[in-house]
Amino acid sequence: MFRFSDESSLYDFYTTDEAVILAGSGNGSESAPAALELVDGQPAIAKIAAKIMAAGIPKVYIATDRPELYAGFRGFFPVKVSDPGPLAGIKAILEIAESYTLLVLSCDAPGITTDIVERLLVEAEKKPAQVICASTASGDHPLCSVVNRGILPSVDLALEENRPDVLELFRSLDFRTVEFDDERPFKTSSRK
Repeated sequence: MFRFSDESSLYDFYTTDEAVILAGSGNGSESAPAALELVDGQPAIAKIAAKIMAAGIPKVYIATDRPELYAGFRGFFPVKVSDPGPLAGIKAILEIAESYTLLVLSCDAPGITTDIVERLLVEAEKKPAQVICASTASGDHPLCSVVNRGILPSVDLALEENRPDVLELFRSLDFRTVEFDDERPFKTSSRK
């Protein structure tokens, strides 16, 4: 999608039309992962996806090593990720995404709101960077970010060099934070 502004840069020409929810598998156990944990009567992943779609993002990928668990979810696109960890999930989706920017969320923070998603998207368009990351008083939340596809070579290199720390990588790039006062939406599920 193209957008034009008088102060345009390469980043300004794209809107975020795709998102990934990093769903893992529950650390290799056979039990249901956090993504399927019920929150307010619905799976956490469905609650998160509803917030994403309400913010105007029509395509939601699920990065997981168990895509069969999500086959019954309408409107989701499960993608098998062989390597563990969130950085491998981000890489897998960046390789197939059509949008220039991608919203990245974790499945274990079902308190994320549509307002948070919308604010990240607005900030990404208003003042672009390679990574726009949510931040609170407790720190940065790299699994609540907008990233652009230009980070893919850096993601590849980090994985090749066995440096899977997402926040460390993001901070080494063109990185900007968006401050949020309320910590509660960023709290992860208690399953960990």
